[in-house]
Amino acid sequence: MDKTGARLAIDDRQQARNFTMFLKDHDLEATYILGDGDTKYRGPFRDVLKADDIEIVRIAFSAPKMNGHAESFVGTLKRECLDHFTITGTDDMGHLCQTFATY
Repeated sequence: MDKTGARLAIDDRQQARNFTMFLKDHDLEATYILGDGDTKYRGPFRDVLKADDIEIVRIAFSAPKMNGHAESFVGTLKRECLDHFTITGTDDMGHLCQTFATY
């Protein structure tokens, strides 16, 4: 593996760790993650998630309707909430999304 490939593997591992720490910090539980065929869902990323008993379920290629409920929710969130605000960072985004989900 070249230096770039090794660096990407470390980054993938860290992203997965950050995700699992976020879940634990917010008392959330994930059993499955829906993913497309993107390479970020392979190798080190998948290994970290497997260690926390999270399975990556691959959705069909070019099938946006396969996950219709999620697609519908994201569209509604964008149209009804996010399009009406100027978001300056992840804290703003998190607050708006949490408030909208609670509403």
